[in-house]
Amino acid sequence: MRRRAISLLLKRKVSSRSMELLGLALLLVCAAMAQEEGERIIGGYPCPPYSRPWQAIIYGPLLCGGILVNECWVFTAAHCKTQFLNLCVRVGTNNLNYLQCKKPNESVMKMVPHPDYNKQGNSNKDIMLLKLKSPVGLTQSVQPVHLPQVCPHPRTECIVSGWGTIRSPGVQFPKQLQCTQVKAWSERKCRQVCGNLITHNMLCAGVPEGQIDSCQGIVSWGLETCAKPAFPGVYTKFCNYVDWIRNVTQEDCRKSN
Repeated sequence: MRRRAISLLLKRKVSSRSMELLGLALLLVCAAMAQEEGERIIGGYPCPPYSRPWQAIIYGPLLCGGILVNECWVFTAAHCKTQFLNLCVRVGTNNLNYLQCKKPNESVMKMVPHPDYNKQGNSNKDIMLLKLKSPVGLTQSVQPVHLPQVCPHPRTECIVSGWGTIRSPGVQFPKQLQCTQVKAWSERKCRQVCGNLITHNMLCAGVPEGQIDSCQGIVSWGLETCAKPAFPGVYTKFCNYVDWIRNVTQEDCRKSN
């Protein structure tokens, strides 16, 4: 199985009750290079139990991360799309052991990539929705994400989660879901570092001193080694697609096409 594990960047918003985590983004482009090493989460730690109840694992020929939108839909990166519906989705676990399609709601009925994905031959609008064959049951460990109302401001503290390699250079894949903390960058600052390949649909995040990073190893350009000072990870800006997500996912769970 080739790993195309996608990091999930989650906005951390402090409230009087608890920290509310809002999904923001999926794809990293700047701090990565084209290779089969897969995603990286450097300088991270095992995510606490039940802290990511919307986290999904998408597996088959590839391994990707995803986020539960509702009982029937999961979103991920469009470049995780395969030619066949031979993907499975697992929710409610932080562990990669025993990945097999065992239940109907773990099978994918339909893949809906964004209609404008890759029209310009770049990583713009790299987002896709997956419809499950049957709804998942909601529990303490399985909950849909709260869709963001606004995009993150520069210096917003974020949490990245995923199962990518925790060592770079080199490869060391964890079994447990990993988390790490980064800060959002302004689009202007990101363009200064990454150039004109950055679009309004991308979000940069990282830490200035390096040593903490998540980077995706299957995109077409970027750095060979992750967690480098002054270089961010670049993600699809999920907040730009909330209307599209709501429009697609309002489809009845029982509808087959």
